[in-house]
Amino acid sequence: GGFVIQSPSGNVYFAGDTAYGEFLTSLKERFGGFRLALLPLGHYEPRWMMRTVHMSPDDAVKLHKFMNSKQSVGMHYGTFHGFGGHNNERVDEHENDLQAAFKKYGVSESEFPVLGFGEGRDIP
Repeated sequence: GGFVIQSPSGNVYFAGDTAYGEFLTSLKERFGGFRLALLPLGHYEPRWMMRTVHMSPDDAVKLHKFMNSKQSVGMHYGTFHGFGGHNNERVDEHENDLQAAFKKYGVSESEFPVLGFGEGRDIP
């Protein structure tokens, strides 16, 4: 599950552990844009099975653009390898797929950083 924090500085969207879906249109309509979106990037393969439960990096970058997010931060990645023998996704596969999505959607890494474990960031 996800949630939105409304503040005088702008809205923050925490997507939680979710997939790209129709419900996102209602969030955009209700809140307009977001100062910050925290979007999941990991454990998305195989797509035939995971597309209804986890975003891919492509989905996350597409959502960043769709939601008019000024800044997004990748989360929910690199935590574990495999899932019951169904997933052969490398723990760092999101990095390559994210770079491809940046190019595809014209998004810079500064708009959508992926923090290292334990790293923090101030969002203006």
